[in-house]
Amino acid sequence: MTDRKPSVFIVGANGQVASEICLELDKRKEVILTALCRNPIGSVYLRANGLSVVHGNIEGTIMPEGIGTADVIINTIYVKDKPAAMRKRHFGILENIVKASNPDGVIIHFSTIAVFHKSSYAHEKLDQEEFLKKLAKKYQRKVIIFRLGHVFGKNQGHSLTFRDFLLDTPKISLPFDLSPDGNCVSIAYLTDIITLIAKKIDSYGRGVTFYSTVFNPPTSLEHIISGLGGAINPDPVIVTRRTSRSLHGFFSFLRQNKRLYDMGLSVIRRLPAFEQPIYIKHLVNRASDDINHTFNHNVFTIPDDMECYLWSPVPGERFPLIRPITNEELLF
Repeated sequence: MTDRKPSVFIVGANGQVASEICLELDKRKEVILTALCRNPIGSVYLRANGLSVVHGNIEGTIMPEGIGTADVIINTIYVKDKPAAMRKRHFGILENIVKASNPDGVIIHFSTIAVFHKSSYAHEKLDQEEFLKKLAKKYQRKVIIFRLGHVFGKNQGHSLTFRDFLLDTPKISLPFDLSPDGNCVSIAYLTDIITLIAKKIDSYGRGVTFYSTVFNPPTSLEHIISGLGGAINPDPVIVTRRTSRSLHGFFSFLRQNKRLYDMGLSVIRRLPAFEQPIYIKHLVNRASDDINHTFNHNVFTIPDDMECYLWSPVPGERFPLIRPITNEELLF
């Protein structure tokens, strides 16, 4: 790369995470940013904040202007549809992006650490990752996959829910070690990583590079809770159940029998009206059950949006150290 500003093209710029990254990149002026939204309705927030937006359909046959010359393309799209249609649309989007991309550039794909868990969402994301690997090999492209945990930011729904929960709870009781890494990264830190990649695309080889957790240095859950103004109660707790014992037992049985689990999952994925609430409830319940097996004092009900904080740190490569994450980023 020369001293010129690298160009970054963000697909799905109106999403929660993507929109905040767009505003942060625009504020820093270190890259030439192109934010793509499907239509003017979706881009209202960005335009209201002074950002120029390109409108276009990445699922069409004519690709939006600028995508083929960008140094970095960031794909943040996650469409909602019936399972079979959703998979087909995601694959079509990925292939369009890879085919249209600059052969000397980098494609960053936002995935999730949920791929280490069992859900239809995880399976969908894993399918995308596997398809991207094939596309990177077929078209000889550089692809980086970020498996994100929770992203802290002022417009991130889970951040606000967790912060409000801590403000309403004088002392939070969590019956596990808070010193290991939390599955969290801030918008500012994620923007640092994107900017660094944009400036050093020549250092990446063709094929797929995975970063299972993109934040560094390790940010513990204790640090996050303290940074958000919460206090830790060392007393152990019981966690109340959010799903029935029969439903929990059914899923536990399936998890222990892979063939039955895969067959049951394939059926549920074809029932979109039931799929999401069942899996979200079970995900929270699974964390609750793990805690219940260890401690049995007091009572603590897990808020609906806390499951992402209860996942254990996941394996895999981390992006190289850039800087510490500050309390200001967590307090937003």
